[in-house]
Amino acid sequence: MTLGQLADLQNFAPYYRAGKMDIDFIATHLAMTKRHARRLLNDYFKGQARPARIAWNRLDNEVRQFIVDKKKDRPKLNCQWLAELTSDRFACPISRSTVYRILKDEGLLSPQVKLERKVRSRFEAENPGDLIQMDTTWGYWWKGQRLCLTVLLDDYSRYIIAARFSLSDSAWHNMKLIRDTVDKYGSFKLLYTDNASFFKAIRHDKSMHQNHEKSEYESEITRACREAGITHICHKPYQPQGKGKVERFFRFFQERFLEDYMNDTNLPFYVLEKRLREWINWYNKKHVNRITGCVPKERFNSEKFTPLNGSLDDIFSFRETRKIDKCNSFSYQGQLYIIPKEKCMVAMRVQLNIIPDRSIRVFHDNEFVCELPIKSLQEN
Repeated sequence: MTLGQLADLQNFAPYYRAGKMDIDFIATHLAMTKRHARRLLNDYFKGQARPARIAWNRLDNEVRQFIVDKKKDRPKLNCQWLAELTSDRFACPISRSTVYRILKDEGLLSPQVKLERKVRSRFEAENPGDLIQMDTTWGYWWKGQRLCLTVLLDDYSRYIIAARFSLSDSAWHNMKLIRDTVDKYGSFKLLYTDNASFFKAIRHDKSMHQNHEKSEYESEITRACREAGITHICHKPYQPQGKGKVERFFRFFQERFLEDYMNDTNLPFYVLEKRLREWINWYNKKHVNRITGCVPKERFNSEKFTPLNGSLDDIFSFRETRKIDKCNSFSYQGQLYIIPKEKCMVAMRVQLNIIPDRSIRVFHDNEFVCELPIKSLQEN
């Protein structure tokens, strides 16, 4: 060790002890390893009492006292709320975890309510098609974008009857997946979903001042299911245990598919969909379910589904009404649609059955009028 290095080490020692200089900087400056620099510093400090180290970001007593006083004055304030109030008051960022530690040291944390443990009984539908669970999981698995996976699972057999990726969890994406399922297998008895806004239009009890019928608040998906002979119900809010089978499948999906089939997050979307179909086919035909003791394909029977009598295009569509103007036209989403002159509907009110990615079917008094290709927002 040179005399110059020794002099620098003696100059750095007080700053290192005070926590204002780290060992990486000292080792780099002295051109030696961190282990060697630390050993030299320890030898230098031998026989000296090390002062208490004060964290550089320690809060002022004024800030700590403000948090304590606020909590005592308003016990219902939670840690996040207190962090926001303190950050606004002192114009500096205060984290929720910092507030939590201060309240814990002062014994001001609200006692946690112990969750009531319940013994739950196992439930399983009696036949394929009796109960279909539907849910969506998502993550930033593909090109840094939010990618959604929507699944329809048969409760009896655990057979995945439909699964599809999408970039957004929309009402039309869910309705289209149900439609494709009905088109392939037929109608089933019960659809079980969560309480997303496109599944359940009204999330609270009816007001005493409302005189409307419940059917007026029916979501488009519930209405389409009803017309297809399917009963649609939602699980009790904040109790996802009701969809335990599909939730367990999502965990299995993340453990297996994401690990084995998505090692490259920059795959083209069509390749990703192909891999999903291959994996779902393997799951239905090869994966042995721990509860049933067999593969889903062995328990699944499509003959239990009921063939649908009716037009899928008209059932699985969004419904709106319009009054036709004097030019025999109407507007939808800022676009003008003109009904052929052969069908004069001036001043009449018509029903629109809207298929968002294809066309608008126009009806008057339940009679078909015409079908118009849907226009994009860029079209004039």
